[in-house]
Amino acid sequence: MHQISDQTKKWVEDQLEGKIKSTKPMPGGTSSQMSLLQIKTNQEALEEVVLREYTDTDWLEMEPTIAFQEAENLKEAEKVAMPTSVCLAVDGDATLTTWPSLLMSIVEGKVDLKPKDFDSWVISWPEPSLWFTKLTIPQ
Repeated sequence: MHQISDQTKKWVEDQLEGKIKSTKPMPGGTSSQMSLLQIKTNQEALEEVVLREYTDTDWLEMEPTIAFQEAENLKEAEKVAMPTSVCLAVDGDATLTTWPSLLMSIVEGKVDLKPKDFDSWVISWPEPSLWFTKLTIPQ
């Protein structure tokens, strides 16, 4: 089982100005390890956030800026009228973390990477085209 390094824990705590009280592995990361973190902030509030650590070295070799790309995608997704995670912090170069990392808010729901009826699953999205708000065409 993946363990979050002390270096990464310190980064999370510094970013959120709080203390990690618990960590729990989450399903769903195909190129990364996902963890649910419970944080006690300096304001004494208890928050839950998601830490995504990009640990797949083959994936990182092909997509070295993947954490930065995901942070940008989350910022774009905030414009869509549906629940999305909010990017809280990113260390895409693993300067202060062990792996390129993304810290984000949690969205309640269930991860389903292999729906039984893929076509119906996609059609059930409120407006799939809204997911693609910006298209860059190589020249």
